[in-house]
Amino acid sequence: MSVKWNKSPTASAAEVRSYRSWTFFVPGLTLLVFALLVTLPWGLGPELTYVPPLLILTMVFAWTVRRPTLMPGLLVFLVGVTVDVVTASPLGFWAFLFLCGYAIALHVARLDFNWRALVILMAYIPSSIAIAVVAWGLTSAYFGQPTDWTPLYESVKASWLVAPLLVFVTGWISHRMTKPAKSHGPTQAQS
Repeated sequence: MSVKWNKSPTASAAEVRSYRSWTFFVPGLTLLVFALLVTLPWGLGPELTYVPPLLILTMVFAWTVRRPTLMPGLLVFLVGVTVDVVTASPLGFWAFLFLCGYAIALHVARLDFNWRALVILMAYIPSSIAIAVVAWGLTSAYFGQPTDWTPLYESVKASWLVAPLLVFVTGWISHRMTKPAKSHGPTQAQS
């Protein structure tokens, strides 16, 4: 019987705890930074006014499906209220829509799939259509008459073009958030 050392990287218990506490904040921090970048005045035309918030919704959806325990609903709500203030939308408009998308993503995350990017995109597309219909209904109710749906339609299509990149980025980050392996010392090999 011979003894072989485990070649996995070593990490002390304190390093593992600090790594875990750091990874707890990664989805929220990436969402906040992305929300601030997207809501900058990019000079989009009136037909694409809904694109920035829909991109934030894509990020919320992707993080919630990948790591539902690390994307709290309160953070999603606060990001929504921030987007409402920055974009001069009625207070609570995007917060409500983000929470609707968050709720859909939580239900999708319960399904037993291997959450690869294509599966997330296939779940996001009908979800974004449902959110767009709710957004159109809320906008029409706010103005007291049916509003033009083409800006929302064009914005949803534009968000679908960027969605694969956002899903890939969240997957890349999520993959690197795996906890470091602890060294278990020597292992015994069968002779």
